[in-house]
Amino acid sequence: MIKKNAIYLIIGLAIISLLIVFFRIGLPRFLNTPYRHLRSQGQPLTITDVNLIRDWMVFNYLNKVFNLPTDYLKTKLDITNSDYPNTTIKKIAAEQKISSTAYLETVKEAIAQYLTSKSSLLPDKPQH
Repeated sequence: MIKKNAIYLIIGLAIISLLIVFFRIGLPRFLNTPYRHLRSQGQPLTITDVNLIRDWMVFNYLNKVFNLPTDYLKTKLDITNSDYPNTTIKKIAAEQKISSTAYLETVKEAIAQYLTSKSSLLPDKPQH
């Protein structure tokens, strides 16, 4: 009986260890796959990447990966939540009583507008 319990204990600990490894290493890598390559090169995301935004993302992350001024989205979207920028799109949508899908589109549009206006300020590339 003791040997059987010891085997169950070892199997249980092995399963727990695998779950810990997955949730600490595997899951974050899986969730960040679209961004990891671009961020590892030190390049901010561009207007073509706006569709990668999800409602579970926090504004602080969006500010960093799209190289936005810290308060740009707060001002543009009239966010008054004191947790900004460390709050999710979904939470702000709920506070503003808007569907997270509709608010997500608003966030994407605001970021696209900023990136478009920023790119229009850049000098034209010389043609050869």
